[in-house]
Amino acid sequence: MSKWSLKFEKAILSSPGDLKHEISKYFESSEMIEKEINVIHELVHTALHQDPIDDSKYMMEDLIQIMSKRYSKYPELVNFLERLMVTQLWNDITKPPSMLAGYSYRSSDGSDYSRLRLYSQIGKAGSQYARSVPIQKPFSKLPDAGQIFDSVMKRDKFIPHGSGISATMFYLAIIITHDLFNSDPLNYSINRNSSYADLSPLYGNSDEEQAKVRTGVLGHLKPDTFADSRMLTQPPGVGSLLILFSRNHNYIADYLYKTGIFKDDEHLFQTARLINCGYYLKIILRDYLGAILGLDRTPSNWFLDPTKPYGSSLLSGPLPTGTGNQVSIEFNYIYRWHPAISDADAEWIENEFKRILETDNLENVEPNTFVKKMIEWNRTLPKEPSKWTFNNMKRDENGKFPDRDIAKELIEGTEKIAGAFGANNIPPALRIIEIAGIQAARELGVCSLNDLRKFLNLVPYASFEDMTADKELATKLKTLYGDINNVELYPGLMTEKTKPVDKLGSAIALPFTVSRAILSDAANLVRNDRFATDDLNQHNIGYWDWKNLELPDKQFESGSIIHQLILKHLPGRYPNNSVYALYPFLLPTKAKEILQHRGDELWKFIDFSRPKF
Repeated sequence: MSKWSLKFEKAILSSPGDLKHEISKYFESSEMIEKEINVIHELVHTALHQDPIDDSKYMMEDLIQIMSKRYSKYPELVNFLERLMVTQLWNDITKPPSMLAGYSYRSSDGSDYSRLRLYSQIGKAGSQYARSVPIQKPFSKLPDAGQIFDSVMKRDKFIPHGSGISATMFYLAIIITHDLFNSDPLNYSINRNSSYADLSPLYGNSDEEQAKVRTGVLGHLKPDTFADSRMLTQPPGVGSLLILFSRNHNYIADYLYKTGIFKDDEHLFQTARLINCGYYLKIILRDYLGAILGLDRTPSNWFLDPTKPYGSSLLSGPLPTGTGNQVSIEFNYIYRWHPAISDADAEWIENEFKRILETDNLENVEPNTFVKKMIEWNRTLPKEPSKWTFNNMKRDENGKFPDRDIAKELIEGTEKIAGAFGANNIPPALRIIEIAGIQAARELGVCSLNDLRKFLNLVPYASFEDMTADKELATKLKTLYGDINNVELYPGLMTEKTKPVDKLGSAIALPFTVSRAILSDAANLVRNDRFATDDLNQHNIGYWDWKNLELPDKQFESGSIIHQLILKHLPGRYPNNSVYALYPFLLPTKAKEILQHRGDELWKFIDFSRPKF
């Protein structure tokens, strides 16, 4: 902890009765404007008193704006504020979890009576989901799940995202979601994947799955191969993006072999996997969270980094690392961002479901029939994942997909506008999935929307009009649920009010509760993984230089990472200064607009034309 931070904290704590005055006095010569002083005061006040956070005041977004704006001139101040923010986010979620879904009864043999077993197996694939939030008040009579979907969730007309977010951003979101959540279709309380960001869609969730994608030679994965067959039913841009991580693994393994540090297959594979997951983590923090927060709209290189080591301070306790993570059933629903599916991708999914389910009438498919058909389809796939294909792509004689086909999917994904969050924007083709999800939540005892808001220390909604500014939607919800405290978590998350578009700190206009929850989850997910913190050290990663994939020309550096994978593994398909590679999470026209107004000259050096893949 710096002397600056210690001096500031002592000054604040010495006069708790007039906190705002003390902050103003301390910063009277630092050019801090009144609004910024108010935001800092609010942050420090909540840190001291642990008051519920009124997220309608946009304190988090205003704080992010201050940190990105003031970082170059006042790094001590920004580091202090960032520490308080990460501490609040990290403290949002109980560690270790105290409850487990599907864990309501004593076993006959006395096993699993103690939750202490989680310390040795926490987050292991095949574990039960954690349950973070107890139901505070019993639900009264709940409406039919199909009626809920048809009334307040179903997309009748596509609503485009107001921030110009592209479908490509949600291709990465789909990979992350399927990395963390893989519910057993025969027992929804079981997560078949680990609770860590370890690229399990690529590498698999068991020794058996991993063996199927490895060559056993020089640490390589089989060309353009991934382990999770669920990726085949996602929009083809998802599989295309995942293939870049597959190619990145082999590039890293080759580089490690050439350096001579490792020569055997096992060391090469495991080290390349650590490094590849490190790139995945960096992309999540810098590109993905950066886009969510709107940091790509500023020239600042600051980003929210929960992996930093933090010691004790007067305002917050120590932040441990590597304590283990177990994803919860609540967050399984928080990450279902189905409204964001683009119009074209929704059509692709619909056609794919009709093919697999062998019907043109998806609305009449029952949940049990859906599960049965999906299991049957999975059994028809080649046993070797290296033989899988999607969207009619053809592998060459070496087992690789043509670069032009992969580039085509990603380029077109960057041109597709994502859907807006909020009510009535989930594609009809997902009706059976949404109904099954609502029913599973009831069976597992998932909490209400207000219960989760209280758990996250957010002010609960007092009425349906408080939950949404749309009067017609408020009336529909009231008809369905009667009492605001009766609103179930998932339908509530999909219909609550959303934050405004293009506001720094909430640039993708997420629903209010989701906006807070995903940052809390990111802080915990990353910080609780020892391979993302303490064990991501130079020794364990073979002294890898993270700049290894970077372009030699630094003028395009903007804090992003994902362009490194695109340009390295699709050589010649994009100009080095292509907006499609540098800002793939924004529509090119939106990226140009943002860059022209963000306060630097970078836009003059970027190629905004469509790559000729």
